[in-house]
Amino acid sequence: MAKKNNITMWTSEKKLERIREWKQKGLTNEDIAERLKISPRTLYNWATESSELVEALATPKEVQEQMAADALLKRAVGYKRIVQVPVKLRTTSKNKAKYDKSTGESVPADKQVEETVQIVNIIEEVLPDTNALIFLLQNIDNVRWRKKDRELQQTLNEVKILLERRETFVPTLNTIAAAEESEETV
Repeated sequence: MAKKNNITMWTSEKKLERIREWKQKGLTNEDIAERLKISPRTLYNWATESSELVEALATPKEVQEQMAADALLKRAVGYKRIVQVPVKLRTTSKNKAKYDKSTGESVPADKQVEETVQIVNIIEEVLPDTNALIFLLQNIDNVRWRKKDRELQQTLNEVKILLERRETFVPTLNTIAAAEESEETV
C-alpha cells in the first residue's frame, strides 16, 4: 500500500530545507505541490497549519528580483510564444449529389459542406517594448542612459554658456551706455 503524503512528512527541517531550495531555484507553489505529489490546494491548506511551511514557501527577495529582471528583459527585447487558436474548417464534398433524409431532397455536391473546428498552434511575436528597454538601459548604465541626468547636464552647460556671454555682454552694454551718456553730456 502506498504511503499517503501528509503535512508531518513535509514539516521536518530536512524536508523544509528542500522546499526552500526549490523556491531558491524559482519554482512556484504549484511546481512544488506537483513535486510533493499533492494538489496546490492541499499545499495551501498545509501552509495555513504550519508557520514553518509558510516561511519555507516564501520566495526569497533575490529570486523575486531575478524573476522581475528576466521578465523585464523579455518584454524589452520581444519574444515569441505559441498560442492555441480555434480555426473553423469548411470542406465541400467531391461526391455526386447526396440524398438528405431529413428534407427528402437531393443535395448537389457543391452544397455539401462540412464544418469542423480544429485547434491550431500559431507562433505569435510580441514586439519589443521601447519603454521597457529604456527603463532597462537606464538601470543598467545610469551614467550613459539617464535622460534626466543628461538633460540636467545639458541645461547646466547652457546656463554656463549664457553666464559666460552675460559676463562679456554686460560690460559691453555698460561701456556702450557710458559712452552714450558721455556723448549726451558733451
